Amino acid sequence: MMSFDGLLQLVGDVLMVDAESLSLDSSPETVPTWDSINHLTLVMAVEEQAGVQFTPEELSRTASMRALWSALSAKGATC
Repeated sequence: MMSFDGLLQLVGDVLMVDAESLSLDSSPETVPTWDSINHLTLVMAVEEQAGVQFTPEELSRTASMRALWSALSAKGATC
């Protein structure tokens, strides 16, 4: 299970930004280090931490904090 704070911390660590600067509205458009390579690294880290696997279709819809949280919630991996 992953908390929203845990997701923020993980995203901050992977993208090398302060987790406190992130919100549900964070995305590649608002976080300069959130490029395609870091997105794949981020998704793999989220999958490992939360114990889930995203399908290719789900992957294409995870390009924001809101979308990542929603995808984790849909898999029952949030608390």
